Amino acid sequence: MRTRTTTSILVIVTAAAAAVAFLAAGAASSATTSSARNIKDLNIAWFLAGTNNTYVQTNAKAAFDTAKAVGAKIHLFDGGWDATNQVNQMEHALADKNYTAWLVEAVDPVQECDVVKQALKKKIPVFVTNQGLCGNDTYTTGTVGFVGGQTRAVYTKWLTYIFSHNPTGKIAFLTGPNLNYNTNNFEWALKRVRAKYPKAKVIADQRTDYTTNTAFQAAQDILQAHSDVTVMAANYSEPTKGIVTAIQAAGKTGKVTVYDMGGNKWAIDAVKKGQIAMSVPLIPSEEIKVSVQMLANAWKGKNVPRFYDLTRELRYPGAPFVTKANASKFKPEY
Repeated sequence: MRTRTTTSILVIVTAAAAAVAFLAAGAASSATTSSARNIKDLNIAWFLAGTNNTYVQTNAKAAFDTAKAVGAKIHLFDGGWDATNQVNQMEHALADKNYTAWLVEAVDPVQECDVVKQALKKKIPVFVTNQGLCGNDTYTTGTVGFVGGQTRAVYTKWLTYIFSHNPTGKIAFLTGPNLNYNTNNFEWALKRVRAKYPKAKVIADQRTDYTTNTAFQAAQDILQAHSDVTVMAANYSEPTKGIVTAIQAAGKTGKVTVYDMGGNKWAIDAVKKGQIAMSVPLIPSEEIKVSVQMLANAWKGKNVPRFYDLTRELRYPGAPFVTKANASKFKPEY
């Protein structure tokens, strides 16, 4: 399975801490806790899937700011969207023994399950963000917790909106890499939602690397091969931009309805202009602020919830959907 908004460290810590306190109070039965440890000893190995788009770049800014604010250390391992590379990085961190906790956003949540379990056996606290692990939609047993906003439930809502507004449409989808958790969740939801709309036809379901250029080429190919396509959608805003650009180049603006998941600054502006019919926004800064804060709280012996659903932070009228009617009520994070 992403420029960026700079937020003060005080706001980062206050917002994240308040959210964590609220959820912990309301979900004590599903909380994870440990004995208290000195925050100065928290040295986080952060395994990030990649750093080549604005989503993950926003992740990085928030992670370093929040770690500094709570008094922890953090080191970024860029997986480069290569699962084998990320596994090697994890094995290096295990051998290094300098890292006292892990923050994991997996390239391949299944392939990397075993090495994460090795870390857990060595009593290394592992916090999971964005990408569920080991085939789990949200929380993985033994880890500290999970923060995410692209769960199966979210994809089901997104796809239900698209199909219900286009019950006889000819629809093309662009998603992320193969084996990616968000891609897997999309496919899980697509299988179930499309069955409820038998008159709609999915004419393309294509993988991308989440970049605009790759999506532009893919969208051009789809438009040439399927001149009758009526709907195109992507599960991240940079590919969505590639779709909109390809539609414009093909002279089909207004003839193909576009849907987005991501809700970055460009996408929300495109919703206001009518280039995108609907977007479900992602909040990468909040995602990592909460993840680092919760890991720090657990390190200090505090209760933290096993699952923090980021869609709860989308509190504008009509959430989680952004349309032309409510686009002015939502402020993008990146």
